[in-house]
Amino acid sequence: MRWAPFAKQIGTGKEWLKFDLQELGEQQGFDIGALTGSQGDPTQQLDQLRAAKGAVEVLGEEKVRDEQATHYKATIDLRRYAEQAPPGDRERVRRSIERLIELTGTNEAPTEVWIGHDSHRIRRMRVKSRYKVPQGVGEIEQDMTIELFGFGWPVERIEPPPAAETADLAERARR
Repeated sequence: MRWAPFAKQIGTGKEWLKFDLQELGEQQGFDIGALTGSQGDPTQQLDQLRAAKGAVEVLGEEKVRDEQATHYKATIDLRRYAEQAPPGDRERVRRSIERLIELTGTNEAPTEVWIGHDSHRIRRMRVKSRYKVPQGVGEIEQDMTIELFGFGWPVERIEPPPAAETADLAERARR
């Protein structure tokens, strides 16, 4: 992930960050797989909308990478999200959510999604969050937007940045 302001704040000297979300979650005492699904499936974002605190707002129609999409906004109640998990996973999800709430100090997650009219896929996601960073780095406020595209592309088309320009967050957290 290219995240120069955060990389600068934690003193990596590099603007690209590499991290294994599962490993970072385990270091903080929660199972990221319980929160994102086993494959990090972006459709999980739709399950989060089912856990909205109040109504899901329709903000309008927009083009996202040449596809017309409907823009939705909601505040997710993380505790309600556990109830959206399959019955056999609910306790694992609930434990991870409680740890996440303990780390972040909030049980709410403002979220936006753009769902494509033709593809019926999530084309863009936006999540706002505030959380504490371990090892005394402080608190981070994040407003992250992710566009999803290239569905079906062979993995060979994706080129990571050079290792010399990349800092490994999990490695830094182990120190």
